[in-house]
Amino acid sequence: MSLRESNVFSSSLYQWHGRDPAFVFFTDDLLWARPLAGGFNFVAGLAQGMAGLLTLPWDGGENLRLGAKGALISLPELFFFNIRKGSFPGLIDLNGL
Repeated sequence: MSLRESNVFSSSLYQWHGRDPAFVFFTDDLLWARPLAGGFNFVAGLAQGMAGLLTLPWDGGENLRLGAKGALISLPELFFFNIRKGSFPGLIDLNGL
């Protein structure tokens, strides 16, 4: 995977939307670099959670929930495992056909 497609800032395939927790790197193809990338993802989740504490009165805890989810999903990446896949809400669901 190229560096351009391995992160959410420059990826041409992934578009962030409000239902995904904050993260920085896709770690599917980054086996040996996965713990480092997972560390960045973990910090992004913690940062979103901290921001969620500040926005709690306005968003009903949504940022706090997403931040906690992002940090928890990133923990396995620190140990070379990957469970983060992201979501692509604009794709057509072909399972119902």
